[in-house]
Amino acid sequence: MGDILLGGLLGALLGVAVALLGGRISSAVLQRKGESGIMAAMAARLALDAAALGAVFLARRALPLPFEPTIIGTALGLSLTGILLGWRLSRRLAHGGKAADTEGGE
Repeated sequence: MGDILLGGLLGALLGVAVALLGGRISSAVLQRKGESGIMAAMAARLALDAAALGAVFLARRALPLPFEPTIIGTALGLSLTGILLGWRLSRRLAHGGKAADTEGGE
C-alpha cells in the first residue's frame, strides 16, 4: 500500500513540476508574441506533457514503484495544474490584467 501511495505522490509531483514549466513557457511566449503565440505555447505544453508521460512509461522497469499509480499521479498532476493555470490566466485576462503576469511565477 505504501508503494502505491508513494508512486502516486511522486508521479503527481512530476506532473505538477512539468505543468509549471509549461506555464512558464506559455507566459514567456504570451509576453513576447501576445495572442499570436498561443498556438506555439500550447504545442510546447503538449510536447512537455507527452514527454513527461513518456518518461514515466519508459522508466517503468527501472523505477522500484508500481507503474499504474505513478502514471496516474503524473497525469493528474499535469491535468489539474494545467486547469488551475488556465483558470488563473482566464481570470486575469477577464479582469483586464496582463497575460504576461500569469502562469508560473511573477
